[in-house]
Amino acid sequence: MKVEFFKHNITEEDIASANQVMEPIFITTGPKVVELEKRFSEYLGMPEAAGLFSCTGALHVALLRYRVGVGDEVITTPMTFVGTATAVLQTGATHAFVDVCPKTGMILPAAVRAAITEKTKAILPVHLYGRMTDMWRLSEIAEKYHLILIEDSAHCIEGIRDES
Repeated sequence: MKVEFFKHNITEEDIASANQVMEPIFITTGPKVVELEKRFSEYLGMPEAAGLFSCTGALHVALLRYRVGVGDEVITTPMTFVGTATAVLQTGATHAFVDVCPKTGMILPAAVRAAITEKTKAILPVHLYGRMTDMWRLSEIAEKYHLILIEDSAHCIEGIRDES
């Protein structure tokens, strides 16, 4: 008996929709992408959203937006996809990996605080498996040390922070 690792639930409608995305000459900027950006920004209650190829690309753009680059350090977690660290390296900055909670796999705010140096410019926490990391404490640390805080929400795009 073969036990499948994962079985997709892709319908004919899904395939037809994917084909619509592939029809225009520029698949990354076609009408479906424009529609996605519009609907996603409305869903989030934001004035606009930009569709990118990957979360790695989005993190890279966000880091560049805040002029993270050569000589800067970004504190992040090793408990993530390689794209998180890749986005940092693409800017010319270096990453500082810190410990995670053994129960949740989430970055530990105390470890972030301990890793801050004069080169630290940003904190890049990763939300995993639909769960959010402790953004309240990370926000306090970022504010206190005047650091940029960019969230990798690839696994938790619809996450809601606990108000406690």
